Amino acid sequence: PSAIVLDAGVLADATRDARSALANLARHVPVLVVESRTQRAPELEHAAAIVYRPVRVAEIVAHVCKMLQGQAA
Repeated sequence: PSAIVLDAGVLADATRDARSALANLARHVPVLVVESRTQRAPELEHAAAIVYRPVRVAEIVAHVCKMLQGQAA
């Protein structure tokens, strides 16, 4: 994939091996993590950006477009 949008809830439910695999993937593919302000999930190493709920789809799209252009999101 060119970019990944990941709900932080997936990180909270993932095994250590799955989190490690996601962190490894994030080294090669920009990952945007959508996180709750109240329920923190484990941090994803190498994530390109984190946005906090509530977030609009337009904001997510803007971050993804920046990531695809190679700019910091």
